Amino acid sequence: MIRFLIPMLLFSNLAFAGISVCYNPDNTMKDFSLRGDQVQGCDYYQAGAKYDQVRTLLKTVERRYIKKLGSDPVEMSPAEKVAVDDALAATNETQYRTQQKGQFNGAQGVYLRAMVDILIKELNTLRQWDESFKAQVALASNLADLKARVAALPTMPDRTLLQAKNAIQADIDSKSVDE
Repeated sequence: MIRFLIPMLLFSNLAFAGISVCYNPDNTMKDFSLRGDQVQGCDYYQAGAKYDQVRTLLKTVERRYIKKLGSDPVEMSPAEKVAVDDALAATNETQYRTQQKGQFNGAQGVYLRAMVDILIKELNTLRQWDESFKAQVALASNLADLKARVAALPTMPDRTLLQAKNAIQADIDSKSVDE
């Protein structure tokens, strides 16, 4: 019984051997199936010379580099491959940039916006001090007067990581950086 079953299984698979190749509207390859069943709306290749040629192409060339020429799939030229790679890189770059902007603008970006907000506040504090310093220099009438005026400016102590962390957490808690 087993002797008859094995050849039957082998030949049943060969009887329905075929490849379906599907294309995008621009004739670039969309998908393919080596399962043997014909896929509706796709080109179908049964066992034979053309089948072997298409199967070899599908096994040796990346899908994105296959296009339909006439009625058969073929490998793209080197220039076409470069164009495909450039278009893919541009799409990936655009998706990456959009994703990064979404992370900053979205709910997940609250901590980042809080950190940037604290940095901007610190920079503005430093700018105010610089402006005050310039004003005091302009108002000073002599070196002793300048020394006194600069000494009267507020001190700018070093900031610590804990202070930055607390400021960022306070910004988040105040909801000032929510969308």
